[in-house]
Formats: sequence, C-alpha cells, structure tokens
Amino acid sequence: MPNPIAERPALRRVRGSGRARSALAAAAIAMAGVLALAGCVPQPEPEEPRPAPTASGDASPEPDPAFDPAGGAAGNKAYFDVVNERTLRADSGARAADFAEALADAGFDPKGMEFTADRTSVDLAADSIQFSVLVGDGCLVGQSGPFGYRSIVAEPLETTGRCLVGSARTPD
Repeated sequence: MPNPIAERPALRRVRGSGRARSALAAAAIAMAGVLALAGCVPQPEPEEPRPAPTASGDASPEPDPAFDPAGGAAGNKAYFDVVNERTLRADSGARAADFAEALADAGFDPKGMEFTADRTSVDLAADSIQFSVLVGDGCLVGQSGPFGYRSIVAEPLETTGRCLVGSARTPD
C-alpha cells in the first residue's frame, strides 16, 4: 500500500516544520525564563566610603550602647547584643546562668528573663540555648549555639505574656 505522505512532499514539510516550530518555541520560552530569572539575582550594594583616620589619631570609637529603661525592646536591642557578645567572648560555652548574671548586671530586670535548659533530657549539653528578656511591651530573644549568636525583637506570646514557648525557666 502506498504511503500518502510520501507521495505528497508538501505534507511532509508541514509535518517536519511543526516539530521545528515546537522546538523553536520551547527554546524561546526557556530563554525568556532564564532572562526573567537573571533579573532576580540580587546585586551587591556598593560600599559606602568610610572616612580615613586622621594622622593625629583623634578618631574616637563609638561609645557602647547603654540600657534605656524607657527604650523598650527595640531601643535596647543593641545593648542586649553587646552584653551577650561580651559574655560569649569571656566564655564561648556560656550557660544560661552566665547570660542571666550578665544581663542582670547590665540593668535588665531578672523578673522578665527566661531561658531554655543547658542540658537535654538525657543529660547531654544542649546544642543551643535561648534566652529572653521582657522589656516594656516587647521581648529581646537571643540564641547561642554552634552557629554563633543571633537575636531578635519579638512580641510576647498572646496566651501567656511570656517571650519563650515551652518549658523555659527563670533565673534563681
């Protein structure tokens, strides 16, 4: 039986050109996707120029932040970080009691502090510890572990008014 497509060369070209058009369309869509995604890559921000130190050496370092009882959590975050970073510089394996003591000595109210356990339920050293201080109507929450130190300002929990979830303890 004769092949009707082979006998009609025009039908063969149309059929073949459909594949070529599909491949071309797919390539165009892929290229458009690549170009669209290329615009999503963040560009590094240019560094701001820093003033050169003077020859006389009179450039004074910025003073450390201080505790501001009226500053709330957001207003005291920089000070919270300074206190906790100093604690970690003094002892990279600082425990909850070390943070509690340092924060209380720095002016934070121990009644508003909470900490997670230093040890797990099977008596191993905890991978990380979290600690918080309620300051005004906000929480300063810090975490120390193998990744280093991190902190945030957060809202107290609506149900308890506390800063940490779970079985956190307070300083003795």
